[in-house]
Amino acid sequence: MRYLDVMFKRILFVLTITFLFSFSVFSEKSKIVLLYPKNSVYLSKIAKDTFDALYTSYSLTNINTNDDVPDEEILAEIKKDTFSYGISFGKRAATYQKLMKIPGVFAFVNNPWKEGLFNDNEKVADLTEISTLVDPEYIIDNMKNTLKNKVIGLVHSDELAPFFLKEIEKASIKNDFILVTEKVDKTEDVLIAFEKIKRKVGAYYITPDVVVYNAKTLPFIFRNSIENKVPIIGISKAMAQQAALISFYPDYEDIPFQVKEIIEDKKNSYSENQIVYPRMILHSINQNICKVMKLNFPEEIINSAKEIIE
Repeated sequence: MRYLDVMFKRILFVLTITFLFSFSVFSEKSKIVLLYPKNSVYLSKIAKDTFDALYTSYSLTNINTNDDVPDEEILAEIKKDTFSYGISFGKRAATYQKLMKIPGVFAFVNNPWKEGLFNDNEKVADLTEISTLVDPEYIIDNMKNTLKNKVIGLVHSDELAPFFLKEIEKASIKNDFILVTEKVDKTEDVLIAFEKIKRKVGAYYITPDVVVYNAKTLPFIFRNSIENKVPIIGISKAMAQQAALISFYPDYEDIPFQVKEIIEDKKNSYSENQIVYPRMILHSINQNICKVMKLNFPEEIINSAKEIIE
């Protein structure tokens, strides 16, 4: 009888622990809000993929941030519930992440430094970024392999994030790579800067800097590149499709899974002290520009490109 009593207590104990564990798991299902402009096909797809990657583990709410939706309406939607994490996509993502004041991820923000999410390289509020900027060190490592012994020219303004410039300079020193920089204050000075460095450099490096690289300057920069046989290294797929020799860009299909990993890290209290770049980085080589500039790449370099622009 005593044996049965002991067994019964053990079974009851196990069942109690199992129930409490199940209840705990269920009750701790964190609430996440996803903010993105639904009229953007591109961002909607990434947001939907992010939703699919998270929905089994979290309680998710989508909020539309189209330009025609007033800020007051969006903030009212956010305040209807208490969210543990926020994921924001698009040019207004920074605004809503700051206002929510909760841990989260923001992606595809035009300039997180200018919008106050970073002070130099220090985060403001408890946010983690997936930057759409491609890791500068990765780019320079590849440039070193692709354009051996080239001097790289970088024209930039104060719009270029301080952290990004520091990373480029750090990577160039680490790799014994020569980097020539020219700072400009306004768009009108850009053409002069490129003329000044064109005979010193073997390639131009184009970065996200709206003062230097915009609709007004790009036609000139591309023409300058071809006429002077100075190839352009870009950081977007679109540049490879225009007149850049080689372009680096994130694998956007991988970003939703990286968002999930960052949320999991934050949930488990792992520290995120550095800016997170997309880990899968693709690059394209423009073979037309290779022919025009009479550049011969080793076969392994061309074969390593995820997409070759014919």
